[in-house]
Amino acid sequence: MKKLLFLLPLLLLSGCGYSISPQLATPLQSGTTLNYNNQNLTSVPAIVFSQTATVNLDLSDNALSGAIPAEIRQLQQLKTLNLSNNKMTGLPA
Repeated sequence: MKKLLFLLPLLLLSGCGYSISPQLATPLQSGTTLNYNNQNLTSVPAIVFSQTATVNLDLSDNALSGAIPAEIRQLQQLKTLNLSNNKMTGLPA
């Protein structure tokens, strides 16, 4: 696991497409997807907003609350955002 954590930043900086999970990074099958489904998250992980090539973002089935973070604007390629089954209350100003 230590090797993976060491190599992950290098892979991300090199432009390789990876699906990020709090448990493990796995190669993508197609497109650029970040899947944080059902991870008991109470906030959106900061790394999400640095992945500007993300097309699909799944944050469903967590414990997210409040408004969607304004940093979501950094994901200019985003086509699909799944926030279902959370406690979100609003959109950024």
